[in-house]
Amino acid sequence: MKNFIFYNKKRIIKNKYAEADKQYLKDNYGKISSKIIAENLNRKLQSIYCKASDMDLTKKNYSQNNIRFLKNNCRNKSAKELSEVLSKTPRSIFAKCHREGIILRKLGENSCRSKLTNIDVELIFCLKDEEVKISEIADKFDVSDTTIRRVLNYQSHTYAF
Repeated sequence: MKNFIFYNKKRIIKNKYAEADKQYLKDNYGKISSKIIAENLNRKLQSIYCKASDMDLTKKNYSQNNIRFLKNNCRNKSAKELSEVLSKTPRSIFAKCHREGIILRKLGENSCRSKLTNIDVELIFCLKDEEVKISEIADKFDVSDTTIRRVLNYQSHTYAF
């Protein structure tokens, strides 16, 4: 049965979903591709997306183990490295981390902008404990005084000791 709706003198045909179609969509959405569901229900792909949205169906692509892995490795792996391990795209990794409140930022020597290794940072703290001047420490590691101050104030090069 087809219902006709008229908008601005254009005729739009709206096919209702049968209960069996709704149940099929509910059972398979997120388990098989939406394209296959559309073919099996003889509908357009956009129709599947709209109906799934109306029914509050979501694709659960990330298991709890995947999310735990992201949380545990977001500080030492890039989105590309994470995507290779989880068989996802980097864009998907970014989106999931954003939704979960996970910050993807490499810290310490894992950062591409790091001037110091983790061992260097430990030495800096040891030298500071021995009351060596910041300017001397900076000269020793060939970095600026500001970089040494940031390390000592835990503002940069954060990592777990």
